[in-house]
This record gives sequence, C-alpha cells and structure tokens, in this order.
Amino acid sequence: MQADVLIAVGSNLGSAAENLDRAVEHLEQLPGLEITAVSSWHITQPIGGPAGQPTFANGALRAQTTLSPHELLRQLQQVEQQLHRERKEFWGPRTLDLDLLLYGDQALDDPLLVLPHPRMAVRPFVLHPAAEIASDMLHPPSGRTIGALASHLAASPKLLAILGGLPSFRSQLAEEIARVSGARLTRQADATSSDAQWEAVTCDWLPAATGPALSRDLPRSLLLVASESSDQPINVWRRARLLPPMIVARSLDLALLVREGVAMIDCMR
Repeated sequence: MQADVLIAVGSNLGSAAENLDRAVEHLEQLPGLEITAVSSWHITQPIGGPAGQPTFANGALRAQTTLSPHELLRQLQQVEQQLHRERKEFWGPRTLDLDLLLYGDQALDDPLLVLPHPRMAVRPFVLHPAAEIASDMLHPPSGRTIGALASHLAASPKLLAILGGLPSFRSQLAEEIARVSGARLTRQADATSSDAQWEAVTCDWLPAATGPALSRDLPRSLLLVASESSDQPINVWRRARLLPPMIVARSLDLALLVREGVAMIDCMR
C-alpha cells in the first residue's frame, strides 16, 4: 500500500544548494520511494540556533512510498550519513537535514518519530517550499491544508500567543520571551487586530468562538504549554479547531520554553 509523503530538505554548510541536489539524487535511488515533485530551493535566514550561522537552502519533496514511516526515517538518516551529515549543536549549522513532515494522514508520537513534524506548521521556511508542491496535502492536527497554513503565515498578525499552564507561569514565560527576543509584550484583548505590524507576545489571548477556518484575526502562532495544571479549556478549543498553528511543549522548563518562543518570534521576521 502506498502513502503520500512530504519531506523537508535543508543545508547551510558547504555548497548548500548542491547538497540538496545530491540528496535528491540519492533519494531517487531508494527502493520503495518514488519522488513525484520537488520544490525550488529557498534561501532563508537561520532560526533559533547560535548566532553567525550561514544562510540556509531549504526545500521540500513529495513522494509516494511503500515503506513504513520508521523504515522511511531510517532510509533518510542513511542518506544523511552517506552525504557526510555534520551537525555539532542543537539548531546549529548542518550539512544536510532530511525531515519527514507528513506520512499521509498518520499521526505518530514515539521516541523515534513524531508525525506530523511537531514544528512544521509555524515555520515559513518549511511551509513555503512545501506549499509549492503540496498545497493540497492535509496537516491532520490542524485540519488545514499546507496551502492554508502557508497563507496564514503570510497574512496573520505577528503575534505569538501562549496558552496552557497557570496564569502566573504564562505571564512569566511571555515576559521572558519578549525580553530575549525584543518583541513587544501585550496583554490587550484586541492584540490580534489586523494593524499589528511588530512582533508581539501575549499570555492573555483567548480563541474567538468562530468557525475552524484560519483568519487574519488569529495570532501567527501559538505556544501551548501542555501541563495538567491549566485554567483554560484547551482540548475543547483544539477539537473545535479554533486555535492557530501551534507548537505543543510538554515541559515546564522555562529555559526550553523561552528557546521555543524566541524561535517562533524569529520566524515572524
């Protein structure tokens, strides 16, 4: 049985575009994988990692596969090694990244593989090339297409909302993300107004009781602190699809959450 899959490719060491070309050549030789579309290569700024990195070349591949998700992941990792993947620090420079973004409509969450990719919906350097070749593919957690998610990133206010946890923790987290990123801190109920031009972060935003379609009034992205202690009916909102694209953080480590939040703000610049 075949599955429709979406794979992200990226590089910022050596000849980045040539690294991506070679990756495509290797992937075309994999048994059980047939590439059906390749995006153009996008030159983008590094997000979330150490300062002073070279720019990235990013792209996306769409393919049909008879491999299982974990078998495909192993094959992608082997191609990375064959092309001498070098990556010395988290979110640091790398010779080649091959990330499995979507495997049909499957959802997985185990120590080896999370599907869909947990950060793809808030990253323009992932969504924009993906939308070139797979705008119709569905992102199962949000119920929206790749094209709709990419359009949302292009049109929505530059606002990062924080939900989950307790109010005092959300407030502390928002303040620290704003301080480190240089974003504006807002607690106004109308923070998602369409004239918001500058990056901002809020811990007071609540979803409007509207339909599931993305709108210009939703924040650009959401950092969801998935702790058991929360004063908000998050699962109800998620089922009703009232939330913007999100990253779900299962940790209360403030430093880790600040790193995620700052990277999300960087994605708005």
